[in-house]
Amino acid sequence: MTYELPYGAVKKAEINPGGSLVVVPKDPGPRTDEEGYLVVGFAGSLLDRAFGTSPEAAAEINKVRRTRRKATAPGGETTRSLTADPVAELLLVAAAACAVVAVFLRW
Repeated sequence: MTYELPYGAVKKAEINPGGSLVVVPKDPGPRTDEEGYLVVGFAGSLLDRAFGTSPEAAAEINKVRRTRRKATAPGGETTRSLTADPVAELLLVAAAACAVVAVFLRW
């Protein structure tokens, strides 16, 4: 799932105990857990840990959120959509094909 939040709907961006970036909305809806929205692009990967991208991203989001809050009125809705990744879909098909071939080679 992909969530798009306008800056006016963001309460804060923070780092969870696992080191991942989490965006906390001002008004959590029924489909939001207590923590907020986990940003998977910054989900505690080795590159994130090596270069510290999650804290930098959280600081940048909070900085822009503060400046935009003064400049514009809060508005916009949080949109939720289904996201398809062609690479992941291709790998899923390849894994299914390998499973079928493995079943037939075993007989």
